[in-house]
Amino acid sequence: NVCEWCWDWYGEYPSETQKNPSGPDSGFLRTARGGSWISCEKYCTTEFRNLYNPKDKLSHLGFRVARSK
Repeated sequence: NVCEWCWDWYGEYPSETQKNPSGPDSGFLRTARGGSWISCEKYCTTEFRNLYNPKDKLSHLGFRVARSK
């Protein structure tokens, strides 16, 4: 199990409630969601997000291939 890379740049979300917020338009660090085999239980949720340099290559980071019609 690995944390999932997201296309979103890491940043603060607006204070109002949102559904699927996308973060800022630009930045230096990308968002990864969820936990991995290296995480403790409280980080293994889709709500948890962390930040990583897009150049990072770590054994606990991965991505999900998705396509649109």
